[in-house]
Amino acid sequence: LEQMDPSMDWTQWDGEEEGSCSKRAALVQKVYDLVKKIRSLGMTAGICIAPTTSIHHLDHILSHLSDSSHQSGQEEDMMVEAVDILAVSPGFGGQPFNETVLHKVAFLREKYPQLKYLEVDGGVNRQTAALAAAAGANVLIAGSGIFGSHRSRSVDGPDPTIQAAISELRHILISHGK
Repeated sequence: LEQMDPSMDWTQWDGEEEGSCSKRAALVQKVYDLVKKIRSLGMTAGICIAPTTSIHHLDHILSHLSDSSHQSGQEEDMMVEAVDILAVSPGFGGQPFNETVLHKVAFLREKYPQLKYLEVDGGVNRQTAALAAAAGANVLIAGSGIFGSHRSRSVDGPDPTIQAAISELRHILISHGK
């Protein structure tokens, strides 16, 4: 969301900043237009938020997009099918999981149960995967949690340690009914 309008001060969504309501409306319209275009191409539309982005900003946009879906007769379908919640700051791997994102996952799963992909991205390992899945995530995006877990590269085929790490994360999701 921050990338759409870098001049916007996202801490001022409470209406204190002059023009914040019009900026909010303009942003929602930009997101709506972009999502509509993505969907018209037959692709899945998603939104990614950083750990510092307020869940209320995302909720405002998802509520608008959800209302638009209902108005177009898509009762079961949301215009946005995926939300990727970053549990680390964007930029580099190996960062620790930010547990403050778990309330965002739980909030979205509760309010938007029809959301097809609720993703947690970054800092995912076997411990944090269980927390994310319990909060409602059904997709885990792990880099260091998988590739950082292997000790050596196999030239003769897939690295069994990497395969084991992937299997373990899959098992965690399955055990949480995802």
